[in-house]
Amino acid sequence: ICATTSGTPARGLEWLLWACPSCRAIGSIRTRGRSINCDRCGASWTLDRRLRVIGKDGRSTSLAQLASSLNEDVFAGVDSLEATGSVDLLVGSERLSRLASGRLLYRDGRLHVGKEAFALSGARIIRVEGRDRLDIGLPQGRRLRLVFTQDSPLKWEKFLLLKLKIRHLRNLKE
Repeated sequence: ICATTSGTPARGLEWLLWACPSCRAIGSIRTRGRSINCDRCGASWTLDRRLRVIGKDGRSTSLAQLASSLNEDVFAGVDSLEATGSVDLLVGSERLSRLASGRLLYRDGRLHVGKEAFALSGARIIRVEGRDRLDIGLPQGRRLRLVFTQDSPLKWEKFLLLKLKIRHLRNLKE
């Protein structure tokens, strides 16, 4: 996410706010300039220069606090998920090789990318790496990496952690 002191929007905000904080609709947030709007419920906010989000009612909260409100409850009743835009799927251990590109779909414990499908039953770790990548650790040191062109790796991390019943690394320390 890039916020500047000029009138330029915070690019990539949809990756952080991957669902509407008001109605919880996944993928419904759009930005234009410093305006943040939900296509589904019509809620809107303005992002100020200090990364504070101001609602129509004048109440203000930090962008980080608003983003952290998007948790697993957003996915209640959601059994499958499809990515916005295309995704590259890389596989390997130390070195990764691109195996597939295309539409990403999670359904019935499997990731489908293009014509390839992977069962995730052995997944041990799911971690966001950078702004557009999600790594999935598998047994015997193998891993999958999803490289997103438009969608939020944060959304996918939360969804897969929930579906695969994997505790988040931050929670393991508690």
